[in-house]
Amino acid sequence: MKRKIVVATLILCLAFFILVFFKNCGFVRMGDVERAYVIYRVGNVDINKKMSDEDMKVISKMFSGRLMATDTPACGFSENVSIVFDGSKTFCIAQDTCPTILYKEKDKYFSISVGEQEKLYAILERYGFSFPNV
Repeated sequence: MKRKIVVATLILCLAFFILVFFKNCGFVRMGDVERAYVIYRVGNVDINKKMSDEDMKVISKMFSGRLMATDTPACGFSENVSIVFDGSKTFCIAQDTCPTILYKEKDKYFSISVGEQEKLYAILERYGFSFPNV
């Protein structure tokens, strides 16, 4: 009897932790994106350009499937330095050198590797972005 209570308690605790994990986390689901715009409004620069299909696919693939979490990183984020996919998925790029992205509509963050960050910066710099920009 005592063993059944311990096992039941452990199962309930595990279920609770799984529930909390999935409530506070999730995965980026990009789906089949059709268009993307880059937005860069810093200082006297005001850029709002359609991204090329090739660049859109590279970045969409880079972000897709990432584990997101609720967090409060010290990095600076703004919709003024972002990529908007299909008009409804806004990804704010850290304005300093953090390899972190904010998924604005979900209010969750995810990380990319330094190599991916360099690739992302190289793409965005072709559209007029510069980093850091705080």
